[in-house]
Amino acid sequence: MPADPAALRAFYAFRDFPHFIEVYTAVSGLVRAAADIEALVVGLGGDLLAQGVLYAEVTVTPVTHLRVGIRAGDLARALESGAAQVRRDTGVELAWVYDISAGDGCSGARETLQVALDQPPAGLVGFGLGGARPVSTAPTTSSPETGHLTRRLGWSRSYEPTTTGCPAKP
Repeated sequence: MPADPAALRAFYAFRDFPHFIEVYTAVSGLVRAAADIEALVVGLGGDLLAQGVLYAEVTVTPVTHLRVGIRAGDLARALESGAAQVRRDTGVELAWVYDISAGDGCSGARETLQVALDQPPAGLVGFGLGGARPVSTAPTTSSPETGHLTRRLGWSRSYEPTTTGCPAKP
């Protein structure tokens, strides 16, 4: 991360999606503890209020945090605690969309789904598919595995990408 203010502004001037991923990865590398996540959530709430936003569904990539040693339960509690503080202090409501990054591969996708099932934060409302590789998100009929996961999460429906590239779990 650049220390010089001008260099930092230039760093955040996104040139394209791969550059956005580069910046996102660099910034995510600074998040090392659940307290960091809670502080980011509280800061986000203040920024949203300043923009007149009263409800937001915020993308969170759990695998990024798990891989630096933040436990799934600690992640969920940090999101919940930050959201509660934001709601109390600003009136802004936050919900969570867990991101499955294409760069994390099939193991990352399965890990994200398992975390969502085992230790979801209050307010988890969906999943996103992202990353630098193109992903087709045209709705398709849900597979039995996805339908089961959707029901376990208490959601009424789910959509899958037309091709996931992940073999069925044995």
